[in-house]
Amino acid sequence: MMQKFFTASLPQLAAVFAMHHVQLEIVVTEGGRIFFPDGDSDEDEEGDLGESQQFSAEYFELLSPVLTKLTLWINGDIHIEDMQWLCSMQKLQHLDLRGGSQAEGYQVVLSGPTQLSLSALKVLRLEDFSSVPDWHLECPSLEALHLREIQGLRMPTGLGSCSRLTTLDVPAPLDPALVGVVASLVAAVKSVHATLEILDVSGWAPGVLELISTLPRLHTLVAQRMGLTAVSALPATLKSLDLRANEFTEVPVQLESLTQLTSLALSSKRSSANLQIQRPLDAIISLPQLQELTLVHDFRSHRPASTRWNAQSLYYLGLAKYEIARSKSSLLLKF
Repeated sequence: MMQKFFTASLPQLAAVFAMHHVQLEIVVTEGGRIFFPDGDSDEDEEGDLGESQQFSAEYFELLSPVLTKLTLWINGDIHIEDMQWLCSMQKLQHLDLRGGSQAEGYQVVLSGPTQLSLSALKVLRLEDFSSVPDWHLECPSLEALHLREIQGLRMPTGLGSCSRLTTLDVPAPLDPALVGVVASLVAAVKSVHATLEILDVSGWAPGVLELISTLPRLHTLVAQRMGLTAVSALPATLKSLDLRANEFTEVPVQLESLTQLTSLALSSKRSSANLQIQRPLDAIISLPQLQELTLVHDFRSHRPASTRWNAQSLYYLGLAKYEIARSKSSLLLKF
């Protein structure tokens, strides 16, 4: 735990780590208290903390030669008032900042510099905040960007300079305060279209999917909660497709041409029922690479009240299971 770690002398530890090329990973979870005071902080407020708990920005600056991964769970017990120190972390490869609800029920606001310049950063994850900084990214090594459950989400700029970015994970929050990010999201996708392989745009307007056919390397697409009743042209490179919690009443015929699919997930948005299949699944289960077909909600996210299948759906499911058994297919059917 960080509290125990910082009871040692950090300057000496940092020097030893750097001398012996030690890579350091720090994970802070709830239960600790971190205080990064700014220049206007009230000293009396800091006095309530023990010496080992008064963690200032200088501690992280001392660790900058060796810190490669930093995970902070920022909730009511962890207060961060100034994050300018982040830009000193030039060895940092993985940055994971997660908020949560404070005692009053409000989500944490993440504040910090307007420009994030980390030359070694490969993975950036921000999750469960009411808002985050309007960052301009200068992270040429960035491979994955995860922005999840951020109520006032604003897409960072500068993604066009991230020539190694393969993963863009930016689902809309389940209860967005304002969904006005579509234009900047479209611009972000366009800026990395040549390298993008994994994309999650769940919850945004269906128009976002018009860009999908322009992504030559895309193999994984998650498009839940978008109100889809049909699907447009999808790239033949897709191997994993998740279209749960949409408005389908049957398996879209367009999916039958995706011969590279190994995983397919579909379901209805209605909380009282799963996908009501209207036609046979034969063509889908015959896809040559398909290993897993899921026809139920993601219970972790949507928690449907019950599962109902009409008689025709059950009949087709029975035929599908029979066909899978008859052909000795290894396809896993989840329903």
